[in-house]
Amino acid sequence: MKRNFSISTLGGSALMMIFAVLCLTVFALVALFPVVFMVSNAFKPINELFIFPPRLFFIQPTTSNFSELFSILSDSLVPFLRYLFNTLFIVTLGCVGHIVLASMAAFPLSKFVFPGSRFMSKMIVYSLMFTSSVTAVPTYMIMSRLHLLDTY
Repeated sequence: MKRNFSISTLGGSALMMIFAVLCLTVFALVALFPVVFMVSNAFKPINELFIFPPRLFFIQPTTSNFSELFSILSDSLVPFLRYLFNTLFIVTLGCVGHIVLASMAAFPLSKFVFPGSRFMSKMIVYSLMFTSSVTAVPTYMIMSRLHLLDTY
């Protein structure tokens, strides 16, 4: 049986849907403003950065900021590019590994009923209530005992 969804079957009027879309659009623009401002500032020359009142977009765009950044970083004692690579590498592997392992664990819990499946599902939901700051020390201790600190 094919169902046709319309505004009335979803329980709202067209006016309410338009209002909701407008509100979400305003919130999205407010949330994106700092990102747009940051990217715009990256292409501004120094004299445009410090004018008051600040302008959102640049007048004379320049890419010399990026070349100066890389020259400063290459002369620095801190290997910033290595730190950036390490961060991206660990985050990418961590995200991919988490998605793969979480998907493999979620499949049998969602598709099959076995003894203890309801208990395991409830424990997973309860564990999501803990913030990462609460689990930081136990995670560090586990990683330390497994000799996984300062390694990839």
